[in-house]
Amino acid sequence: MASGRKTTATIVGLILGCCWGAVMKIRDAMLVAAILVAMASVARAGAFEAAIAAHNKGEYATALVFLRPLAEKGDARAQFALGFMYQEGRGVAINNREAMNWYQKGASQGHVDAMFNLGVLYRYGVQHGQNVQDYVRAYMWFSLRATKGHSVAETHRDEVARFMTPTQIAEAQKLALEWMAKR
Repeated sequence: MASGRKTTATIVGLILGCCWGAVMKIRDAMLVAAILVAMASVARAGAFEAAIAAHNKGEYATALVFLRPLAEKGDARAQFALGFMYQEGRGVAINNREAMNWYQKGASQGHVDAMFNLGVLYRYGVQHGQNVQDYVRAYMWFSLRATKGHSVAETHRDEVARFMTPTQIAEAQKLALEWMAKR
């Protein structure tokens, strides 16, 4: 009986051995098909939308894969989103300077939320051990955002002004006017 089991096991092993390559090829083909379907759905939805969907599911690494190339190519929405991820530490280490870098790029193209977030970072300055406080720049960015119809930015600008000298306010207003003149 023992030799019968051995023979059966040997036969099953041979069959699986012969077929295992075919099974793996089928598995690989199914994996490739699944990837192609996913890529097609991303192409339909757009890389930015795919990044936001991934972010909203907490899949930050996937969101970064989609956002970074878009941001580097100049997509203001992606630049803002990447700045937000650095500010909040989503999929990356918290880094306000890097957040400011991406917000600055988005804001330079007129992305109003990037303008507001720059104002917030400059207003509160020290976050996670990184001192970036600058009331003049905070006032400037809040002013620019307020001109686009954002009452909260207007409120922030007025609150920041309480900590500024008239000379600093004049400098911030000058910077905002220069920024608008360039666009």
